[in-house]
Amino acid sequence: MAAQGMMLCTLGLGDAADFNSGLLVSLSDRGQGTFIYASQPILLTLVNDPMQTGELLSQIQAAALKYGQINIAAYL
Repeated sequence: MAAQGMMLCTLGLGDAADFNSGLLVSLSDRGQGTFIYASQPILLTLVNDPMQTGELLSQIQAAALKYGQINIAAYL
């Protein structure tokens, strides 16, 4: 992905018990992106690194995937 100028960022929002944070972290690591967690949406504006909030979200808004496929394989 990175070789084509793409990255995968993931966002965990709300109660961490309601989503698989390990999977989200793994996906963002493999996609050379970042994982962002906030228990409440307002906390997204309080992240110390501005790249993780406004700038990152602006970049994501500009990106679009028309035809895509995700293959998930278990690694033992």
